[in-house]
Amino acid sequence: ALSALHFAQAEYARADIAARRAYDTDVFLESTDEVLFRLVSTSLELGQDREAERWCAELQHRFQRHWTGAYCALKILAWTAERGRDSPAEVRQALALPRIEPEFRRFIEPQLQLLAAAAFARLGYPDSAHAYIRSAGDAGAPADPELLSLEAVARLALDQQDTAVSLLVRYLEGNPGGRLGVARSRVFRRLRDHPAFVAHVTTR
Repeated sequence: ALSALHFAQAEYARADIAARRAYDTDVFLESTDEVLFRLVSTSLELGQDREAERWCAELQHRFQRHWTGAYCALKILAWTAERGRDSPAEVRQALALPRIEPEFRRFIEPQLQLLAAAAFARLGYPDSAHAYIRSAGDAGAPADPELLSLEAVARLALDQQDTAVSLLVRYLEGNPGGRLGVARSRVFRRLRDHPAFVAHVTTR
């Protein structure tokens, strides 16, 4: 709970420490999957990409074929994928793995597709990225604000900064509590000098 609180306040180092302590204290916590996923996220925010990969591998090992493992793998690729190091096959492999509970499917599937779009964009496949953005739009749950922030990640990877900022502004209109997270997130670092980002995100 402390880790979740720190993460919501964009205190990523503190969130990471609290999550590590929770996991080290009891690796069989009821919310172990949540703790491991938060460790992936905090590691990415702190620039510890290898640590993020390690925690994701642990999550995939302990919760085999569950969508959380695919989500963390795609998130890592969406944030860090590089031509020559990663491949489109890794993106497709992650998309093929998840087992999603029926009640979550209409939320999780489009989120995974947008993460895939960002990964394809980073790898230099803009046509595939646009195709997955369209697919997510067709399948998306209308009330899910996370789709706006995830599409912003994909649009930024496509170097569409104005569109990314516009999506983030819409995201924050429905989720004002996410402002610190957007302003401080590593993934949106390139936008910190964008006039609209400054006006609508960092100065409010």
